[in-house]
Amino acid sequence: MLAAAVFIAGFGVYKSVSPLVVGLFVILRPEASLSDEALRLYMSLASPLAGIAFVGVYWLLVRLVERRAVVELAPRGAWIEAARGVGLAAAAFLLLMVVLTLAGAIAWRPPPLKTWLGHISAGLAFGIASGVLTAIVLQGVLTRLLAQTQGPVFGVVAAAFAAAWWTGGRVHVNAQLGALIDGLMLALVFVRLGRLWLGMGIVATWDGLMTVVRGGFYHGDDGNAARAFIFAPEQGPLISWLRGPGGPDTSVPALVGGALAAGFLAWRAWQEGRFSRA
Repeated sequence: MLAAAVFIAGFGVYKSVSPLVVGLFVILRPEASLSDEALRLYMSLASPLAGIAFVGVYWLLVRLVERRAVVELAPRGAWIEAARGVGLAAAAFLLLMVVLTLAGAIAWRPPPLKTWLGHISAGLAFGIASGVLTAIVLQGVLTRLLAQTQGPVFGVVAAAFAAAWWTGGRVHVNAQLGALIDGLMLALVFVRLGRLWLGMGIVATWDGLMTVVRGGFYHGDDGNAARAFIFAPEQGPLISWLRGPGGPDTSVPALVGGALAAGFLAWRAWQEGRFSRA
């Protein structure tokens, strides 16, 4: 019941805020075009607002339906946990960029200075919304409720496959596998900690940085080649295979690193007895 309510209310809020903000912008500036940098910046306000609203929806549903304190969102230590997530994701992102650059799989081409603000604002806005939405749905709803009713192992596996399904039209095997690994890591983080802040920090930073360097506002959008910080040089099938079909987050080094991290988290959770239903 709670899971269904969160999905319906959360996605409704997320999908409705952006058109409202864009519509307000068009009223205030009817001369602007869809490619206007100001419109891009203004649209970026919608994502964090939707993320904040989604947190409120989840909090209210837990309080009203489950009639308990929302300990997974308790403010004590929240900034420290979120900062840890930011640091871990930033370090992993930097390592991935170094590996791909040294391997010749990607090359850097910073866009004109005037477009940097758009990149950063889009990355920050989408990162916040993606971090909140992903952590609450995969960790707070799927992993938590299924772990309570069916056991932690079932909850973790179900969250991982839900993340792969969530990729929607991203048909590449690398994208599906990467999403499955991401979901597995997030579920294991929640099984170990029982809180959402670390997962929010990880997802927000990873998706935000990917959005910045690729120049696209939405996850999975390669963006305009003239705007992107990175591009894919043609260097034969081996480099193309290493690079992956959908950007750095679907590259082979990213998949291998994610699998190793998920394996470590599963080993730690097993050592701590987190897979017991007792």
